[in-house]
Amino acid sequence: RFTVPESVETIGDGAFVGCSSLAEINVDGKNKSFSSIGGDLYSKDGSTLIKYAPGKSARSFTFPASATAVGANAFYECEALEEISFNDDMTYIGENAFFGTAFLNNILEEDGAKYYDGLLLSASGVSGEYAVKDGTTLIASAAFSYSDGMTGITLPSSLEYIGDKVFDGCNALASITVNSQNTAFKSDGTDLYTADGKTFMLHAPASFVVSLTIAGGTEKIADNALRGNSALTSVALPYGLTEIGEK
Repeated sequence: RFTVPESVETIGDGAFVGCSSLAEINVDGKNKSFSSIGGDLYSKDGSTLIKYAPGKSARSFTFPASATAVGANAFYECEALEEISFNDDMTYIGENAFFGTAFLNNILEEDGAKYYDGLLLSASGVSGEYAVKDGTTLIASAAFSYSDGMTGITLPSSLEYIGDKVFDGCNALASITVNSQNTAFKSDGTDLYTADGKTFMLHAPASFVVSLTIAGGTEKIADNALRGNSALTSVALPYGLTEIGEK
């Protein structure tokens, strides 16, 4: 059992990794940043599951109605967990959220990818020109990480959310296509933006562009957006850019 005191404001990713006997996480009621629901750690408003207590023996888990996001390593190596019931409006799944769980291990791969209930959880085994399944609403963080045989990606009209580091190490990726009916994202064939044009998310590293101009109206460059672009020698940044992510 572990209790988060009133004073704690920040808890890092992986803080409880390896605590295999931890069966209950409580939070002081006066804490302004975190809360506990069913012995698991959540953000104060209950919208994000930060850590499922890994020492629980339960074989199934149902997200509370308030939860729409899953933090990095949230279920890391919770081996007993076989069934997870998600809410319909999940917006984010962090890196390695389900690593080592029976739940993820039992999902059958479809052409190198694992889907569950409209969520793309893992796709590190895909190759060639790959189309994300119609009906997929969310791609989990690092889902395609180091899919170095994938040369092209097509995103469906249904896709609403893309996590962090999704295409890290996809150095053979030469093209990015977004269904014209998609209302969350857009692409010109090599560059991926949010539909409003405010966030530049990714440039396909195998397009081998030497000079890149990021579109006007862009306010943010996402983490790892140009990672792996070894041919790139110059980048023109637009007026109004306010944030550049890491790496």
